[in-house]
Amino acid sequence: YIAFTQPANVPLNFVIYLSGLVLQTNMGSMCVQLSALLAPNQDIAFVLAAGYVAASILTGGFIVSFNSFYHNAKWLQWTSFIKFTFQPLSMNVLRGTNVEFVIDYISLNNPSTIWQNLGCAFAIYVGLTLCAYLALRHLHKERR
Repeated sequence: YIAFTQPANVPLNFVIYLSGLVLQTNMGSMCVQLSALLAPNQDIAFVLAAGYVAASILTGGFIVSFNSFYHNAKWLQWTSFIKFTFQPLSMNVLRGTNVEFVIDYISLNNPSTIWQNLGCAFAIYVGLTLCAYLALRHLHKERR
């Protein structure tokens, strides 16, 4: 109800929502694949992937506000793949409504646009994909 307050923007809002959802799912999948390639066994791979996802959730801005981070830990928000998909989805839903102040209140406005957030998320996805490719190419040899 809140997301689609302007009928003219329904298709664009849906595309933004779907883009964020697909990108977040792909980043999570790539994180798990990279962990599996870097770890010597499945148990350590699970711990690596779960640890990064837990850190991303904690630094994503919706459990712990960015304003409450210690000064030396503020850079952690830029490593969170959750941040760059949660923020544009929040902006998509809350902008143009009577609760738009929530975006500023919990600091979900840096980067300030939906497309900048999705661009950062895509950059993280490309980085994870590149790391997975390099791990696959240099750490694993083909067995015949």
